[in-house]
Amino acid sequence: QKQKLPFAAPLDKYHTHFMFVPGINFGDESEELSDLVTLMSGANAMKSVTVLIEGNNKTIVDALNSIQAERPIIVLKGSGGLADVIAASTSSPNANITKIRTYQAIKIVDMSDATQVTNAIMAVFSPGRTTCDQKALQSCLLKTALSSLFSAACGHAKMLANCYSTAKCKAPAGIIPQTCPA
Repeated sequence: QKQKLPFAAPLDKYHTHFMFVPGINFGDESEELSDLVTLMSGANAMKSVTVLIEGNNKTIVDALNSIQAERPIIVLKGSGGLADVIAASTSSPNANITKIRTYQAIKIVDMSDATQVTNAIMAVFSPGRTTCDQKALQSCLLKTALSSLFSAACGHAKMLANCYSTAKCKAPAGIIPQTCPA
């Protein structure tokens, strides 16, 4: 006989994968979720990043699991909650907050500065290419969109890839279809 839990909800039909973990309390999934991210990112945990937005006491466990996995943490200052506590604290009576704040791979960025947030994330995924000129990228993408009215699909894809490269921004995976010649 199925036991109906007071917080249970039906699975979303638009999700393709689910991960079930033991426990019935919010936060019980933290360790398994961290392990799954590490497994999916391969042996090099630097292929993944934890972005800490707002948060509460349960989020501390997530951040500590990221530290355990040697995963970088980007804290969005100005989002409220735990993120603002970590951003503002130089020392804390809470040893866990101090451990998070002094973690070698933590980056605290102002969430109102899109370029700063983008550059922090790019620094994780594209080391050495940490400056993304958003205005140059937008300008180039606009010109490309206009010229694409007269271009073949592969030529358009190559022009898009060139925009990202010129602006020193990481292009989305698969921007050039595999059917296009190199």
